[in-house]
Amino acid sequence: MKRIIVADLHFSVYSAGKIKEGLPEKLFYLKRTFTNICDYAMENNIKTIDILGDIYHNKFLIYSLAQSVFLNIIRSYPNLTFNCLQGNHDISSKGDNPTSCLLGLKYEPNVNVYMEPYRDKENDILYVPYFNGMAEYIKENTARTLYSHFGLNEAMVNSGLSIRTDIKLSDLKGKYKNVFLGHYHLPQEIIDKGIKCFYAGSIIQLTKGEKNEIKRFLIFDTETDKVESVPTVGYKKLYEFVITNENKNEMLREAKKLKNSDEESEINIVIKEDMDDLSEIDESVSSMDDVNLIDKRELDIEKRADISSYSSNEEIINAYLAYKNIDESKIEKYKEIGLKYFSEK
Repeated sequence: MKRIIVADLHFSVYSAGKIKEGLPEKLFYLKRTFTNICDYAMENNIKTIDILGDIYHNKFLIYSLAQSVFLNIIRSYPNLTFNCLQGNHDISSKGDNPTSCLLGLKYEPNVNVYMEPYRDKENDILYVPYFNGMAEYIKENTARTLYSHFGLNEAMVNSGLSIRTDIKLSDLKGKYKNVFLGHYHLPQEIIDKGIKCFYAGSIIQLTKGEKNEIKRFLIFDTETDKVESVPTVGYKKLYEFVITNENKNEMLREAKKLKNSDEESEINIVIKEDMDDLSEIDESVSSMDDVNLIDKRELDIEKRADISSYSSNEEIINAYLAYKNIDESKIEKYKEIGLKYFSEK
């Protein structure tokens, strides 16, 4: 009785992105990654895919292109059953009578939609969608397994960041043995005596804040309670390395290794402190596609150059270019850009 668990698909047009094979780049990667998950299910004789909220992204509207992409995927797998749980991005408001964008899925023959609590008695799974009063409902009920969409007090929104929420682990202990959640995009587990909580996480890196995260889907065996984590494939991964004088060679080697193993990935090399020599780093970065050098050093030009509040715009630009060690052949071009910026400001 194995089933695949995913969450936080966030299908949208993401129109600000590049176009890839006729689709906005992020939507293309969502399509390809979710299709790969469905292929995995078919190849491994898994019949059910549980989606724990936020199928769509924009809360108050559905983009027809994004909806069409998602519908085409589920219609391409008529032998799979998709259980779709309502998330906070799938409803129009937080009021008592919100409209759910999952209504359009209700009449798909291989889709079950959960816009209100539902108990699967055969597998002892309690589906609790996002709705007003969900916290109280979860605390008052019990089941072997809970599927829901909320932030757990002990979980992390993203690496290193937690927020206080209405539901704590102690509210679930003794009521549920297995808890699977959507809402937080960081894949994670919170394991305590008698209870296991899992965030499947988003299936691709949806924002730059999700850089370096290895995305996944889960396989849950309802008979043995065994949970397996499988990395998702098919999307452009963003990695970030912060380099220093001490680790620069190691970080550059790691970046090159990543590019060789995944040509589609994008890598940011970030400088946050003064470096002895940037020429070697520039040369290494420029030799690799989709590898960017990002200078985040805090600049205090007044301490590094002979300028003051009475200095002209041109003097300030010259001081900045000198500090940045710009190649002489490019100085005039950058000076022109700088003067244009000051004139428009």
